[in-house]
Amino acid sequence: MAKQRFTEEFKQTIVDLYHAGSSVEQLASEYGMASQTIYKWIKLYTPNNASGVTEAEFLKLKKKWLNLRRTMAS
Repeated sequence: MAKQRFTEEFKQTIVDLYHAGSSVEQLASEYGMASQTIYKWIKLYTPNNASGVTEAEFLKLKKKWLNLRRTMAS
């Protein structure tokens, strides 16, 4: 079975539905995906209480920073 890819917008929509009151099990059943996938998206796309930044945003910034650092080292 091929790994299915979802857009960031779709993932964010699922997380928004979760925060609006839908259960992970309900969403997994409705959209035909593993509940573990939804838990992973919740972790990635829910803003941190202290910083207001999601883990996905942090990882993108970290990747850009590492690329910039490599560029400057060359």
